[in-house]
Amino acid sequence: MKKTPRVPQPDGAQRMTNKRHAFTLIELLVVISIIAVLIALLVPTVGRVKERATRVICISNQRQLGLGLLFYAREHDNQTPRSNPANNWTNQTWRESIMPYVNERKVYLCPLIPKQQLKGNSYASYGINAYIGERSAVGLSPADYIYLAQARFPAKTISIGENGEGDWVCEPPNGKFNLNAGGFFCGHNGGAVMAFLDGHSMWLATNEAADNGWYLFKVEKDKP
Repeated sequence: MKKTPRVPQPDGAQRMTNKRHAFTLIELLVVISIIAVLIALLVPTVGRVKERATRVICISNQRQLGLGLLFYAREHDNQTPRSNPANNWTNQTWRESIMPYVNERKVYLCPLIPKQQLKGNSYASYGINAYIGERSAVGLSPADYIYLAQARFPAKTISIGENGEGDWVCEPPNGKFNLNAGGFFCGHNGGAVMAFLDGHSMWLATNEAADNGWYLFKVEKDKP
């Protein structure tokens, strides 16, 4: 009878090489350091992507609102809606006037601004340009609206902008970039989104919006 050959057993050195290699403390620290560096590199990128996403939403929101304002005006003898004839943050403002042309409240709110921050039970962080909706506030007449024909440069005249705290208007903030009532909100990476009287909307850098005495807000302009 033939004997089965005996398989030699690995010696101690061979057994050690067959075992899984364990990480040393230094190797673990190196891996953790690499992960930390990658996270540090990714966080700013994620922040920029998120900001751009909210900016795109704001541009879309304000384009809808700006077009709603134009539709309203064309059905009301080319007059823009009044900002707040009832002196109330949520009733009979320009927002309710153009609601039939918009149909959604969510487009009145910037994604960057929490609802808790809004005052007076307001549901919006966008306001009509005070120069076209509340002209008495900026020393102009008629007090509550303009005719579209009065805006000689509609592509360079803001119709709706961000104010950040729920007021019914958006207006230059008395020389400072802050969140006073109706004041220009510059929370989009040093700028804000605005709609214009020709129907387009875009992001504006704060300095550009404030240029030449807040030129883009004004209806009667000294130069084109």
